[in-house]
Amino acid sequence: MEPSLPASTQEMLDSLVTVGYLKKLFRRGDLTILSWRQKHGLPHIRIKGDARSAIRYNLTEVLAWARANRKRVFPVNESDTS
Repeated sequence: MEPSLPASTQEMLDSLVTVGYLKKLFRRGDLTILSWRQKHGLPHIRIKGDARSAIRYNLTEVLAWARANRKRVFPVNESDTS
């Protein structure tokens, strides 16, 4: 039996999304998302890995950032989140 994560930790992990999700959410490309992250403070999380670090985004924080920076967001289909 695998140990379970505390509910708050699991909720946080469930709300982490990839750059692919953000591209659909904002209808923008990789370079725009990268620019927003580097120059405009788009909140992100760096997850240490073996070969390189992965970048993930907390959806709640991203939506708050989008509201504060007047960025338009679009609906993302649950079936289209890969």
